[in-house]
Amino acid sequence: MVDSLLGGLFGGPDGDRIRSEAKNFVERYDTGPKHEGYSNAEVVRNFSEVAKQMSGKEVETAATKSIEQMTPQERRAYNKAMRERGVPQFQNIPEDSEDPAVLGKATEQFMAEETKSKGIDGALQDLYGKDSSFLDSPAVKAALAGVAAFAFKKFLDANK
Repeated sequence: MVDSLLGGLFGGPDGDRIRSEAKNFVERYDTGPKHEGYSNAEVVRNFSEVAKQMSGKEVETAATKSIEQMTPQERRAYNKAMRERGVPQFQNIPEDSEDPAVLGKATEQFMAEETKSKGIDGALQDLYGKDSSFLDSPAVKAALAGVAAFAFKKFLDANK
């Protein structure tokens, strides 16, 4: 699985450049505030690319790890933002929930259900709308950047 994933992300003539960009993204995620250091468009692009290559379990694991990196207040803000955006998988989660496993599972379920009918790009378009202003929420930006960063870490580590 990881080999085919790496081929999808890092293969072809641009593989070295893409690998370098992924490594740079991970370094920025690891060294600074989780919601700063990258544009909304970069977060959407990276999240979209890794989500296309990951299994549901991998999305859930990366989302849970990402959310674990957040403060309890950021976790609640992420939950609230997803609820307010109308994401069905978050509607039955208590508003004050900050459990990374619960929020990670809801993130994975949303991606799995939405991508079945619309593909990853359609699911992200529904979530973000015509622009990426949804990522103006630091908690949402941190969560989705974290999913991309944790996925990139896994892919990069497997290719060492």
